[in-house]
Amino acid sequence: MATKQGLGNSATLTGLSVLVGGKNTFGKTGDVKLPEWEYEVVDEESTGIPKSPKITLPIFDLTQPIIKAVKNGETIVLKGNVRDEGEDKPIQISLSMQLHKMSPEFKEGDKVGRTFEGRIDTFEEVYDGKQTVKYNRGALELILGGDGKNLLEKFKTNVL
Repeated sequence: MATKQGLGNSATLTGLSVLVGGKNTFGKTGDVKLPEWEYEVVDEESTGIPKSPKITLPIFDLTQPIIKAVKNGETIVLKGNVRDEGEDKPIQISLSMQLHKMSPEFKEGDKVGRTFEGRIDTFEEVYDGKQTVKYNRGALELILGGDGKNLLEKFKTNVL
């Protein structure tokens, strides 16, 4: 059946858990804002160098290990299920970040927790068993589309 999005069904995230400090927070997260891959632009020309990607991660859990893990830049894993044209497919994102902001969420009658915001230092997205994005800030590495080609290799060679 055709939908307003086009012919067939679109992919939908149907479940998400966040693993922080060895703890699974399934059912304790809100809308995660993943990084936008935006490039520095000079005189309307892309430099090919990405701006520092950011993440916003709400977790409705007040426990100490979560704050400590995020503060220390430990690896955070997002595991999800995507329903794509009637088939369930896994998505997994592993990342580390430098904490820039931690906001408490306290409102009577609502969930309590914290929202963490920061700069991403490492990021790897695997959808349906295939790598789609890999980024390493320190190694000047950005691979999009899983082809293994580092889009920052020439820049890295020129400046390091």
